[in-house]
Order: sequence, then C-alpha cells, then structure tokens
Amino acid sequence: MSGDSTFRKAIPGRPFLSFFNYARPYWRRFLAGSALSVVFMFVGLIMPVVLRAVVNRLEAGTITHPLLWEYFAVLLGTAIVTGIARYWQRTWMIGASR
Repeated sequence: MSGDSTFRKAIPGRPFLSFFNYARPYWRRFLAGSALSVVFMFVGLIMPVVLRAVVNRLEAGTITHPLLWEYFAVLLGTAIVTGIARYWQRTWMIGASR
C-alpha cells in the first residue's frame, strides 16, 4: 500500500525532517528553483544601477542618443532575463511541490 510508505516518512514532533523526507525525490527542482531565485535577485539589482547612471548623466548633461539607446537595451534585456528567470523559478518550485 502506498499509504503505508507515506506514513512511514512522517516523523512525529520533527516537522522539518518530515518535510525533507517528502521532498527528497524533488531536490533537483528545489535546488534549481532556489538558484534561479538568487539569479533573479542579482539581475533585479541591475535596474536601479542603470537608472542611477541615466539620471546622473541627465543631470550632468552628458547623455547622448546612442548612450540612451544603450541604457534602454540594458534595461530591456534585464527585464527579459528577469521575466524568464521568474517563470522557470516558479515552474520548478511549484512543480516540485505538487
């Protein structure tokens, strides 16, 4: 019976150990999702740095059209990478929890 093996994994009074016993077959997905969340965090930190550079250049009056397009491309690329990382992080983490 599969129900018996499920109950054998549960350890009374040790909820985290029980969780790790249940999640053991899915450790790769949890690891991949956690790694992507770290990547997402660092990629998300790029946007404020780029915006600060744009504002500083605007205040100094040294911004040019090509440079503005370059900043735009960096912001757009960052948004795309962030969206992709979020999608896969959620897909792997939610898929592992089901």
